[in-house]
Parts: sequence; C-alpha cells; structure tokens
Amino acid sequence: LAQTGAESLSTTVGQVRSTLTPAIEAITKPKFATARNDLAESMINSMIKVDPARGAENFYKLSKGQTMGNFLLERDIIGTPEQTVEQLLGRFKAVKNNFDDAILQIEGSYKFPAIKEALDEMEARFIKTKGPELSRIKELQKKFDGEGLNMAENLELKRLYEKKVKTGYLKDNNSVLVERATNIDSQIREDFVRTAKESGFDNVQDLSREIQLTKAAMDSIESKAIRQLVNNQFSLTDNLLLVGGAINPSSLAVLGIKKIAGTPSVQAKIIKALATNDVKTMKAIPGVPKEIINAKNATKRQTMFEQWLEQSGLKSVIDETELKKLPEPSSIQVKGATDILETRGQQLKEGTGVFENQRSVKESTTPSSNIKSSSNIDDSIPDFKKGANPPTTFIQDAKVGKKTLVIDSDAIKKEMPGYTEDLAPQFHKASSAEAKARYAEALKDPYYDDVVIMGGGSGSGKTEVFVSKNLDRPNTILFDGTLADKAAAQTKIDQALKAGKNVKIEAVMAPIEDAFMFASDRGRYIPRDVFADKHYGFRKTLYELAKENPSLEIGITINSKAKTYTGSFKNRPEMLEYLKEQSFSKEKVDSLITKGLAKKSLETTKGQGGITISREGVQPKEGYSFAPSKNTETKVSLSKISEKDIETFLKKYGSTLKKDNNYFGAWVEDGQVWMDISQVLKDKNTALKLAKKANQEAV
Repeated sequence: LAQTGAESLSTTVGQVRSTLTPAIEAITKPKFATARNDLAESMINSMIKVDPARGAENFYKLSKGQTMGNFLLERDIIGTPEQTVEQLLGRFKAVKNNFDDAILQIEGSYKFPAIKEALDEMEARFIKTKGPELSRIKELQKKFDGEGLNMAENLELKRLYEKKVKTGYLKDNNSVLVERATNIDSQIREDFVRTAKESGFDNVQDLSREIQLTKAAMDSIESKAIRQLVNNQFSLTDNLLLVGGAINPSSLAVLGIKKIAGTPSVQAKIIKALATNDVKTMKAIPGVPKEIINAKNATKRQTMFEQWLEQSGLKSVIDETELKKLPEPSSIQVKGATDILETRGQQLKEGTGVFENQRSVKESTTPSSNIKSSSNIDDSIPDFKKGANPPTTFIQDAKVGKKTLVIDSDAIKKEMPGYTEDLAPQFHKASSAEAKARYAEALKDPYYDDVVIMGGGSGSGKTEVFVSKNLDRPNTILFDGTLADKAAAQTKIDQALKAGKNVKIEAVMAPIEDAFMFASDRGRYIPRDVFADKHYGFRKTLYELAKENPSLEIGITINSKAKTYTGSFKNRPEMLEYLKEQSFSKEKVDSLITKGLAKKSLETTKGQGGITISREGVQPKEGYSFAPSKNTETKVSLSKISEKDIETFLKKYGSTLKKDNNYFGAWVEDGQVWMDISQVLKDKNTALKLAKKANQEAV
C-alpha cells in the first residue's frame, strides 16, 4: 500500500510540473502581487472561521466590515485557529500594557462616576466574601470622597473590577450582572479616553479601539477553534501535520493531497508562503515540487507556487470550505501593532509629541475668519422641505422604529444642503424654523402623550447624559434646545398643554467652565459671546419658568467633570432657591469661561509642555507662533503654578486677547512656565521677521 501510494503521488507531481512550465513563462511581475494577497486573505477567511453566536457581530462592527483575513494579514498574524488565538492574546496584552502606560502619564485627581459605582460594588462584594482587597477599597473610597483619585489609582481599580467582579459574574453565569459590569467597565474606559484626549494624548483612543478590536477578534475565533479541537477526530497523521511532524509518502497517499489541504497547519503554511515567498515555509508544505523550491528567481518561484496551488486543486479545496459570504472589507486601513506601539508609544514616552507637532507647522486663522455674514447664508438656503424629510415623514419614521421623536435644530442643520461645521451659526435661523414646524406638526398627532423640553447651555452634555439614554419612549416628543429664550420656551409649553400633552422640562446643569472647554474640545466652534448668552439665558429662563409655572414638572441633572447625578430637592421652594443661586450675571458667566480656559491651559501645559489657545477656546494646529512683544512675558515656577496664576494673566490681558489673531501662549522651559500673548501666522518669513523685531529668541 505504501509503495502504491508513493508511486501515485510521484505521478501526480510529475503531471503538475509539466502543466506549470508553459504557464509560468506567461506571467509577469505586476500581475501576481495583489492576487497573492487576495488569495492569502481568502484562505485565512476559509480557515479561521468566526462564530456568529459569539463575538462576530461585534468584530465586524468595530472593524467596520473588514474581513477576518484582512484584519489578521495587516497584523502579520498567520497560523491555525489555535495559533491565531494565541498570537491575538499576545497582541492584546501588548497593546493593553501600552494603553496603561499612557493612562499613567495623565496628571491630576478625578472623580469618575463609573469608578464610584465600581468602588461601591467591590466594597459590598468583598464584605460578603471577606476578600483581602477590602482594606484597599475602603482606603480608595475615602480618597475618592475627598480629593479624588489619580489615574494610577483609577487604573488599579479598573483592573481589580475586571478581575474580581466582572469575571466573578461570568463564572456565576449571571447574564444581567455581567451586562451591568460590562457597562460600568466600558464607561470607565470611555472616561479614561476622554480624559486622555483632554490632556493631549489623542492616540489613547486608537489604542483603546485596538484593544477592543483584538479582543472581539479573539472572542469570535476562540470558541470555534476550541470546538474544532473537541469535535475533530484527529488521526495520527493529522496530528503530525498539525504539529509539523515529518510525513512520508505512504501517509500522504492514504490521506490524499486534498485531505492534506484541509488541515489547519498546512493551510497556515500555504498562507504564509503566499504572503512572504519564504522557501523554508514552502518546503514544509507536503507535495510542493522541488523545481519550485529550487527556483533561484524569487518572482518565478512565487508564480510557480501559486500556479501549483491552482493546478493541484488545493486552492479549490480550501474555497469549498468557505462559510457564507462575509461583509465587504473596509477601505479604512487599521495600523498594525508595530506602528501603534512604536510611533504612538514613543510620543507618549517623550510626552511632547503632540505639542511639538503643534508648534512646528503652518497655518493659522480661527474658524471665525471663514464665516460669511448670516444674512448671506440664511437668505441663500433653499426651501428646506425640498432637501429633507418634511415633518410628517419625520414623524412616521420615528413611529415605525418605536423611538422617541427627537426634534433637534442642530441635527436638522446637518441635513441642510451646503452645511459645514464652520458655517453652523449661519444655519441657525433656517434650522430653528424647521424645528418649530416639526414640533407644531407633532403636537397635532394623538399618538404622542408626553412632551419633554430639554434645556442646557452649549457643551452641558444634554445628549450624553439624557437624550441618548431616552430614545426608546415611543409616545414621547423630545424637543432638544437650550431654553435660552424665555418667551420661546413658554410658547412651546403652552402649545403642548393646549394640545393636551403632559409636559416636562429636563434641564442639564454643567459648570460653565467645564461646558466651555467641552464644547471647544469636541470641535464645535461657538463664539464666546454667543456661548455666554446661551448659558446666561438658560439659567435665567429656567428659574423664571419654575417660579411662574408652579405645576410645571422640572427634572434637573447636574453634570460636572467629576460627577453626574440627578438633582434631589425636598420641595419646590428648595429647588427654586437652587435655581436662583445658579442664575448668574453675564459678568459672572464670562469670568467662569476664563476660569475654564485657565484650567485647560494648566492641564495641557503640564501634560504636553505648552499650549496656544484663543479666548474663544480655539487651539490652532498649524502655523508659526511668536510673541509680538516682550512686555507681556510672565514666568512662574512649574512646581508652584496654579490655575489662579493663569486666570490672573488672562484677565489682565483680556482686552489684548480680543484682538484678531491673538492667543494666550504658555510653555515650559528650565523648570519655569512662561506665559505671553502670542500671534500665529501662516507665513514663516513674516513670523520670523516680526519675532526678530520683538527681540524674541525663537518662533
């Protein structure tokens, strides 16, 4: 039998050789590189199956439809399902460690609401289990309630929560508590990423995404791979192939060449050979003709190998095992681990990457310089109903989805022809008119029983803390606005009551200094005066509406950087007293904005080595920065500088900062923080000339 098998294999190989020779000569270099990658990707997709019941949907969502084959090839991960999971686990740990290192560089103390929930839950759990971690949890509880926790302590708690609580629920098979723990853990991660971004570590978001993507890939493969190991009845020969053992011709004849192609280890070797043109890998694949192995020309050898796969039937065998069609691969390229860990990691290690980039390139106007007059824009906007859904269609869409009917003028702006972020203020008139029309139309519909009118100044976090969490109320109209105009707010209330609806105000109160910088950080340019008017108007309106409408139901959410919670009042007078205290003058609002700028400037300067920022909260990313006068230069010791020092400087030079193209500048040098009034110019030569005139040493 062995002799017969050997002769059969020899004959097959000879036939393959004679078929390959003329075909190889016809293939040119440019034709096979892309095909090779496509073939390798296809083969990985065939071999590394994803489990639809576990993780696949999450993987495709995070990867934006990228195939598993493409995902693994980009990261140089090639092997059997078991080897793939092992490599993914190594990658997961490496990127996670890099993420932790970045988080540990963030300075300051914080009171993340999700961390508080995790603390409370761990304390309750360790009291019951008498866990040794209880004393540490109580210690951190006390510190959280006081000054807050630094990022090292927050990270310590996150990892402990994952290890002790989340894993414990998984072992208990308690799906409800697992989901809750996952949500808390996810919120902590989001808080970390947001805080890192605010501190200038933009790449932390990339690292976080890569962690989640790698985990999703690992989860979606792992259960399938384990099940294959359990279900497959491996023969001795299969096991030898799996571990790369020596194979003789008789065993090949018994299995048959097509059987060999179906084993994971051989598939892995074929894929690697396709991707790398590595001779050693080709040698390890049973049945590859010597002519291919011995070919001196690499291009010729690779072409011969690809042709042999086609002619021998190995390619078709692998294709036959393919599952149902996967989602189309994404055109978005994901950086490999090496790129992320080296380029991003080096910037984090040095702590200056973002700031150095900010101060080295060209550009330099604020968004306001590109904005046309409102009369030109508003008058040029066509009849909106021709370019978007009319109110009735808008209502019907919400009904079909059994969702809350959200009416938001900011969202409507984005549907309008010609809208861009820079021109957002100029679309206000048209989008407001459309929002009013939709609101009036919705009130006529008896399907809706309840009306919620949102209130809160720009950057308060209305969407994050309320709107996004209340989208599944099918009989509710939610009008998302600021409540900055009392007359307009009262009109909406009266309209709803007249239509027989239940009306409630939901207000989100945020510290003005936090709200201003939040709006700035997320790229929403709002002129400072407009921002101040909205917050002043909202607080004044809310107090007066509460006072003049005693039966009006009002919900208040306090949303600060440290904590988000629902305002609780014993009675109406107590709530009115609180709202009265929060009704600031315009001067007070402006002062709080300055305080926010000072806070942001201190955090960024300490974290990145410096900052350039306008009184509007705009940080130019390109251009040449210099101080036109040495008279504004002020220095404070890095170890002693406080928000108050920067706030004092900003107030002192407030009128100067109002001038076009003027910025507050700060940088660290020799243990000192230098502050001045800077200008940012597009032209390098002009900047150098003016800096030299002002006796400055550098631009």
